[in-house]
Amino acid sequence: MIYDYLKEKVESCNDEMCWEWPYGKDGHGYGRVYVKGRTTNAHQAAYRLKFGDYDSINFDLDHLCRNVWCWNPNHLEKITHQENISRGYAVRTICKYGHPLDGLRNNGRHRFCKTCKKFLDSQRIMINGIRKYV
Repeated sequence: MIYDYLKEKVESCNDEMCWEWPYGKDGHGYGRVYVKGRTTNAHQAAYRLKFGDYDSINFDLDHLCRNVWCWNPNHLEKITHQENISRGYAVRTICKYGHPLDGLRNNGRHRFCKTCKKFLDSQRIMINGIRKYV
């Protein structure tokens, strides 16, 4: 039933708007759908319906719209996992608590939140030579 909805929407619409998945989602917000005996991400199923199968071991589907709820295949691009990670870091400017990512690690390749790090460091104590949080 849900897969039929997905298939009908992909085949009938060439819409450029984001399509928010109206059914079940996983913990990261990606739509989930049951296809051919297994559960998969809705955006992956939609991409396969429109463009055919792809090597999901070596490639990720990047949401060009930056909206994980979107499953419009026109908003997806097949890229390497490393490129997907790089793009994700490029657009992320704040931590999950709203602080700016103003610290740099690993020769500037990784950003972190100095405010959260300072708080976590203040909560850390040494017990028998092992760092623990209180």
